[in-house]
Amino acid sequence: KQFVGMKEMEAILPKEESQALQFIHSNPNYDGRGTIVAVFDTGVDAGAPGLQVTSEGKPKMIGVIDCTGDGDVDTSVIRKLDEATGTLEGLTGRSLKVGKWNNPSGDYHVGMKQLFTLYPEDLVNRMKKERKKQREEEQKKIKVDLQNRIASLPKADDNRPKKDSKEELEEQLNQLNQLEKTFDDPGLVVDCVVFHDGTHWRAAIDVEANGDLTNAKLMADFNVEYQWHQFGAVDLMNFSVNIYDEGNVLSIVTTSGAHGTHVAGIVGACFPDQPELNGIAPGCQIVSMKIGDGRLHSEETGVGLIRAMIEAVKYKCDIINMSFGEATQFPEKGRVVTLATEIVNKYGIIFLASGGNNGPALSTVGCPGGTTSALIGVGAYVSPAMSKVMYSMRQSPPENYYTWSSRGPSPSGSLGISVGAMGGAIAPVPNWTLAKNQLMNGTSMSSPSAAGGIALLVGACRVEGIKYSTVSVRRAIENTARRVEGLDQFTMGYGLLQVSKAFEYLKNFPEDDHVRYEVRIPSRNAKGIYLRDRREVQNDLEIGVEISPEFPEKTPSQEKVDFERRISLQSTQDWIEAPAVVILPSGGRGFNVFLKLKNLRPGVHYGEIQGTDSTRNFMGPVFRVPVTVIVPNSVVGNVWEKSMEFTPGDISRNFIEIPRGCTWAEMDLKLESEGDRIFEIRSQQLVHGRAYKEDQFAKRILLSPTEAKTFKLNVVEDVTSEICIAQFWNSLGNSKLKVTMQFHGLSPTDSFHMSASDAVKSVSIMAPVRTCQVLPEISLEFLQQPLVPISSTLGPLLSQRDILPNGSQIYQKIFHYKFKLEESAEITMKIPMLCDLLYENPFEIQMLELSSENRVLLHVDAYPSRYFKKVPKGDYQIRLKLRHVNYDTLDKLKNLQVVVETKLNSKKNLKIYATLDEAMSEESTAKESKLKVGNRKLFFIRNMDPKDVPTAVANSSLVGTFKLNKDMPEGILFTYTGLAQKSEAKKKAENFDEISEFLVSQKLRFLRQLVDKKKFDEFFKISENVPEGVSLETSLKFKRLTLLALDNHPDRSFKLKEIVQVADSILNDIDQVETAAFFGLKADPDDKDHSKLKKKMNLRKKVLVEALFNKGLAMSDLEEKGEVERSQVEQVWKLLSRWADSGKFLELQIRNLINSGQFGSALKIIRKEIDDLGNTSEPARLRCWENLVKVLEKLGWSQWATEFQMAKKLTFPTRLPPL
Repeated sequence: KQFVGMKEMEAILPKEESQALQFIHSNPNYDGRGTIVAVFDTGVDAGAPGLQVTSEGKPKMIGVIDCTGDGDVDTSVIRKLDEATGTLEGLTGRSLKVGKWNNPSGDYHVGMKQLFTLYPEDLVNRMKKERKKQREEEQKKIKVDLQNRIASLPKADDNRPKKDSKEELEEQLNQLNQLEKTFDDPGLVVDCVVFHDGTHWRAAIDVEANGDLTNAKLMADFNVEYQWHQFGAVDLMNFSVNIYDEGNVLSIVTTSGAHGTHVAGIVGACFPDQPELNGIAPGCQIVSMKIGDGRLHSEETGVGLIRAMIEAVKYKCDIINMSFGEATQFPEKGRVVTLATEIVNKYGIIFLASGGNNGPALSTVGCPGGTTSALIGVGAYVSPAMSKVMYSMRQSPPENYYTWSSRGPSPSGSLGISVGAMGGAIAPVPNWTLAKNQLMNGTSMSSPSAAGGIALLVGACRVEGIKYSTVSVRRAIENTARRVEGLDQFTMGYGLLQVSKAFEYLKNFPEDDHVRYEVRIPSRNAKGIYLRDRREVQNDLEIGVEISPEFPEKTPSQEKVDFERRISLQSTQDWIEAPAVVILPSGGRGFNVFLKLKNLRPGVHYGEIQGTDSTRNFMGPVFRVPVTVIVPNSVVGNVWEKSMEFTPGDISRNFIEIPRGCTWAEMDLKLESEGDRIFEIRSQQLVHGRAYKEDQFAKRILLSPTEAKTFKLNVVEDVTSEICIAQFWNSLGNSKLKVTMQFHGLSPTDSFHMSASDAVKSVSIMAPVRTCQVLPEISLEFLQQPLVPISSTLGPLLSQRDILPNGSQIYQKIFHYKFKLEESAEITMKIPMLCDLLYENPFEIQMLELSSENRVLLHVDAYPSRYFKKVPKGDYQIRLKLRHVNYDTLDKLKNLQVVVETKLNSKKNLKIYATLDEAMSEESTAKESKLKVGNRKLFFIRNMDPKDVPTAVANSSLVGTFKLNKDMPEGILFTYTGLAQKSEAKKKAENFDEISEFLVSQKLRFLRQLVDKKKFDEFFKISENVPEGVSLETSLKFKRLTLLALDNHPDRSFKLKEIVQVADSILNDIDQVETAAFFGLKADPDDKDHSKLKKKMNLRKKVLVEALFNKGLAMSDLEEKGEVERSQVEQVWKLLSRWADSGKFLELQIRNLINSGQFGSALKIIRKEIDDLGNTSEPARLRCWENLVKVLEKLGWSQWATEFQMAKKLTFPTRLPPL
C-alpha cells in the first residue's frame, strides 16, 4: 500500500501551492513576524487552538473588537455599594456580592445581558437542549410526587377541598408537562459591573448568574492584558471585553459564527509541535474585527465595516482580510466602498477580500472584493493534493479553481479577480463548536490564504529593509502569479499567488515610484472596457481611455511638477489597437483605443492594453486596461440547443441574445452518458443598475443516466444571457449533456396597479414570440403599511470608535415610528429608497429595530426580505438608525418613510374575466385559452369584495404577483391600493349645553392621555377639580379614569384601599336595582327616547362592572396582606358574576383560584390569557406574568419560578438596549 506521509499532510492547510511552505523553509524568520493582519469577519475566538502565540512566543491576538454593537451592554446606571451588606443591586434584581476590588471613585456601572443574544444560532440550539435535559431531571421528582398523590386519592368523593381534588392535581401535572413543551428558553441573563481601578476600566460578569462576583474574573480592554474568559464549561463560548464612553458601554465580544476563527487560522495559526496545522504566516499577529452582526444572523452592516476600518488604522494594521461580500447594484460606489478605497490609497493598508462563491458564470464577483478596484479580489483554487487529503477523493482531478468560485469581470470593467489562492482548509474553529478544527471551502478561505502569503512578503521586506507599498505589493503578486493551464483570466485573475517569486520581484524592484495609475473609461464611467450586448458589438468601436497618476496625500508640489512617465503601450490581442506610447504628466492623459469587433466570433474575448514604464520595462506592466467583449449568438426559431462534453471541472459558456418579446424560458437538460454527475447550471444576464443576482438563475443538480430535468427561468429581452453549464470539480468521470432552451413571452400592456375604487380594470395581453396558453392570475401576498416618523433625534457620535481616521465626525439620526397589529402575523420592515443597498449605500447603516414595551423582537438592515418574523397582535415601535459624515444630509431627512410589510395569513386572489359583461355580473371567471403569436387578448380584472379587503391605515396597499399563465416562473409585481380605512364619525357642537359637554369631554380625553403616558402626579392634580353640576354619566367617567390611574400607578400596592374607596363611590352612585330592571325589560323598537336611555344605562353598567372588577383585584391583594377576609372577596366576585360573564374578568378569577389554592387551574387560565393578550400594552399583561411567577412559587416549582421571573424581566425591560 502507498501511505500518505507527513509532507502530503501539509495539504490539511495547504501552503505548498503558493510557495509559502518553501519560502518559510528557506527563510525560517520570514514567517510573517512583525506584521499585523486585521480579520474582518464573524469574530475570532482567542481561545481556539493555534491562536494563542506567534512563532516567536508573542501574543497571537492583539485586538478583539466587536464593531457591530451586538454585544453592547448599557452600563450607564451607576450604583454605590450598600455599606451594610457590601452588595450592589443588579439590573436583573439580584443582589450582587462584589470582591475586594480597588475602586477609588466608589462608582459601579451596572447592566445586564441575555447570553443567548451573544451566541450564534447553532450554540443557542445546543444550549437549549442541554438546559432542557437539566430541567427534565429536576421535574421528575415533582411529576412522581403528583402522580403518587393522585394515585393515593380514594375513589369515592370525600368532599375534599378543591385544591386537593383529583381534577386539580391532574391539572397541575398537565401544566407541568405543558410548561416544558411550550417554554421558549431565554437562557441565562447575567449581571455586568464596570468600574475604574485608578488605571484601567474593568468589567466583571456574573457568568454563573448567581449574584456572587467575589471570584469573578476582572477584565480590561483586550488590548491591555489580552484576556479572554468562558461563560461556562458546557457552552465553551469564549469572550473578551472592551469598555467605551467612560464606562457607560460595555462591549462583550463573542463570535457570531465559526467562520472568522477558521479564516484567522488560515492566515496565521501557530502550532509549534504540529507545523502541518500552521497557518500561512504563523509569525504574524492578528486583530479580530467582528463585522458579522449576531442580530442579523452574522450579516455584515455598514457600521460594522466603518468601525472596523477605523480600528485597522488605529492598530496600524498592514493587511486586512475580509471574507464577506454581497452582490452590488453600483460597483465602485457607496460610503463603505469609498472608505475602503481610502484605507488602501491613503493609509497604505493592503486590503484583500473574497471574490465570491456564485460562479461559474461571468460577472458574478461580489462587493467589495470583486467590484472595488482598490481591493485585491481572490479566487478559489483547488490542487490535486487538496483533493486527496482534505476531500478524501479516490482520484485526484487536475488542478483547477472550484466550480462555484465567482468569475470576473466586474460590471465596471475591471478584471474582478486579481489572483487565486487555495480555497479550502482544515483550520481551527471556536471551542463552542466542540471541535478542534473543521474543513471549510470557499473564496472565504482563498482570501486569507492570500493574505497570509502577503504577510510573509511584508514581514520579509521589513527584515531586509526593502521599501514597499500597496502599489508595489499588488504589482509584485500580479506580475509573478502562476497561470493555470486551460483556465481563463476571469477565473484565475493574473494567476495563482507565488510567494517566493513575488518576493524576488520586490527585492529586484523596490518601491521607488509611490505613484499608482488610475484607469478610467469616461464615456462609460468605468474602470475597464466591457461590451456585452449585441448593440454594443455589432460595429467597430473607438473609445477613450484616461490614465491618471495618483500621488500620496503629502507629495510636495515640486515633485508633481517634475513628474513625467514615458509609457509604452502594448495590446495583448490583435483586435485591440492602441497607441504605442503615451507621455504621462502629473495631471494624467488620455488616448483612444480602437476595437475591431465586426469579425469577432460569438463567445467571450479578453485582452489588455498593458502600460509599461519605458525606462523600466523589465518590471512588467505598471497599469492594465482590461477589455472584455462578448459576442452573443442569435436564437433561431426561439429555440437554442447544444450537446456538451465534460470532464471534472469543465465549463461550457454559451452567450445568446434573448429574442425580443421573450419573458421566460424553459431549459431541458438530459444526461446522455453513464454514471451520476453533478452540474452547476447558470443563466446570467446583466441589467444596468441591478445586482447580478436579480437576473441570475442558479441550480446545482445531480443527474442520472438518461435522466432529464426541466427548469423555468425569467429572462430579459434584448439582453445577452450566458448559459453556463459546468460539471462539478469533484464529480469524477466524463459526461455528455444535451441542453435545450425554448423561449416564450407574454406581455401585458399595463395594469400592474389597481385601486379598490376601480370596479373593473382591463388588461391587454400579447404573445409576441410564439403561440402560448394564457390564463392570467393575480395573487396578493403582502400588506404594505407606510409609516412616517413621530419623532427623531440628530447628533454627533462622540465615542472614539466612531471617529474617522482623519478626525472627521460621524453623525447619527434615529427615527421613531409606531404602529398596531390587529392580529398575529409575519412581518418585516424596510426603507423603500435604501432597500437592498449595503456597500453601495450612501449612508453607513440603515438598522431597523422592532420592539414592544421596550422588548426588542427583530432587527433588519439592508436586506429586509431575509428577515420575516411572526409576532403576536399588539402595539409596536420601530427605531431606525442612519449614520453619515454630513450633518446636513441627515437633517434633510424629515419624513423618511418606513414600510411595514406583513404576510397575509392567506393569499388574496383577484378574479379575472374574459368579457366585461362577465366581470360586471361576476359570472364564471376566465378559462385557459390559446393566444396565437402576434395576437392580443383582453381580460377584465374585478376589484375585491369589500369584505375580503383587509382594513388598513392610510396609504396602505396590497402587493403580490401578476402571472399571465401557469408556466411563468415568476409573476410581475402587482399593487392594489385604496384599502378601506378605519374612521370615526365626529359630531359638531350645536348649542351651549353641547359646547359645555364638549369641553368636559376634552378634559376627559386629556386626563386619559396623562394616564396612558403614566403622568400620574399631573393627573391627580388636575382630576381634583371635577366640574360641578355635570351629569351622572360624566361623573362616572371621571371616577372611572381615577380608578384606571390608581390601578396603573407604580405604587399601586400602597393605594389598594383608595381603589376600594373609589369603587365603592361608583357603586353608591349607580342605582343597581334601576339598572338591573332596565336590562330586564324588553325594549320598544319605536321608542326613540329608549335609545338615549340605553346609551346611558350601558355606560352605567360598564362602569359598574369595571368598579367591581378593580375592587375585587384590590381586595384580593389586601387579602394576601391579611387585611380582609376571603369571604369579602368572594362576595365581590359573586356580585360581579351577576353583572358580567366571569370569562371576561379572568384576572379576578385567577386571583380567586390562587387564593383558594387551585394552582393548576390558575396556571391554565394564566397561560392562555398571556397568549391571548399578545403584545398589547394593557397592564393586565404584566399582572398575568406576575401571577404566573406567584403561582409557580406557591407550587414550590422553584426552578420554573426562577426561569419565568427572568423571562418576565426580559419581556418587560425598563428601557431599550443600545441600537
